[in-house]
Amino acid sequence: MYCLVAACAVFAVARAGASQGLPWSVEQLAARAQRVIHGRVASVTCLKDGRGAIYTRIELDVIEVWKGPATNHFVIVQSGGILGDERVQVVGQAEYHPGEEIVDFLAVNTRGEGASLGAGAGKFTVWRDGRTGVTRAASLYLGRGSSGGAESSVITIDDLRSRMTGGQK
Repeated sequence: MYCLVAACAVFAVARAGASQGLPWSVEQLAARAQRVIHGRVASVTCLKDGRGAIYTRIELDVIEVWKGPATNHFVIVQSGGILGDERVQVVGQAEYHPGEEIVDFLAVNTRGEGASLGAGAGKFTVWRDGRTGVTRAASLYLGRGSSGGAESSVITIDDLRSRMTGGQK
């Protein structure tokens, strides 16, 4: 029961973000983010906190910090996950997979851990286009092509970085 209540509370926060104009542009994500990190997911672990709520801990090997203090390792946390026979799922939340390359626009909690902005809208998956060799990025809302999202074109990682920094190098 507690897990359901916790998931509902997180969903309410996500809905509040949605009512504030999601999906946000890259520029809006950058303005709201305390940290922006380009990294590779090292591990994904589900745990229980002191109150018994299931959460997921994502450890990143940092490739480059685009906003915030320099580091080579960073932790992201989010509500929910699968632990044994228990499952708590938060609708619209980003998924993370070991080995995955990402750029994440993050809020930071009091423990210094990150949380992806907009219930996952801040997480961009990064890949190299096998046909062109160009490194590209897409989030839940941006860069997914004409079938969905606020923007119809795929974003290159260079364009994402440029838009994040307002064109500054």
